Amino acid sequence: MILKKLPLFGLLTVVFFYVSVFAYASSLPGENPNIIFEYNNKKLTEAEKTQLESIIKFAERDVRAFFPKMTKQLVFTIDTVDWNLDIVGGITGMATHHDPVGKIKLMLSEHGKGGFSDAIEKGLRSTVLHELHHVASGWAIEDNLFGPGIHIAAANEGLATVFAELLSGQSFDMLLDSDNVDEWVKEILTLPSNANYMHWVSGEHPDGRMFIGYKAGRHLIYQAMLNTNKSIIELSREPISSLYKYAGYEFPEK
Repeated sequence: MILKKLPLFGLLTVVFFYVSVFAYASSLPGENPNIIFEYNNKKLTEAEKTQLESIIKFAERDVRAFFPKMTKQLVFTIDTVDWNLDIVGGITGMATHHDPVGKIKLMLSEHGKGGFSDAIEKGLRSTVLHELHHVASGWAIEDNLFGPGIHIAAANEGLATVFAELLSGQSFDMLLDSDNVDEWVKEILTLPSNANYMHWVSGEHPDGRMFIGYKAGRHLIYQAMLNTNKSIIELSREPISSLYKYAGYEFPEK
């Protein structure tokens, strides 16, 4: 699912992104002693490791162009799985730490027809851009800078999703807006701070809805961009409450 899936104003923003990145990159990224790769098994071939490490180095360079204060020390831990991750290009990830060492765990699936190489080609860049945005913003599992609440999670996942879409030119059907996603955002704003994360953000709700927080967050950020003409980089520096207000929602003071 490539550029045609993005909103029109998102497509226009891609031009800005690529001009900025190419101006920043005068040479291809080479060896970077600040980036460490840890492989938890020996299933990947040397060629697949080379492919993976090259894509990650490019992504890190591109993210740093927009977030120069992101920690320089990065550790990528790579696991291989046999789960069906086709809906996200064959790979998923999580940012576990953001400072002083940014740590990202990646899980590559061999389930698809092309195996690990296909997952690396189709899903790695988008996933790494998404997780590096979390590292840059401080949205990490173990040393999170933000407070509790599904509204906070949705906004942070929305920021990372839109950033990755605009910089990679790629989106996935699982995250595209549902017809009533606007109501989902309003619903999220009424939830208690201890609402179930898996139900409301990254898993299946008891009523059958999937990935509510991701879809609502993506909608929130694109709407904020449309209403304010602010870039995803500018919005990434804003308080969570401002993102909802920019998108036209009444943000309750909790």
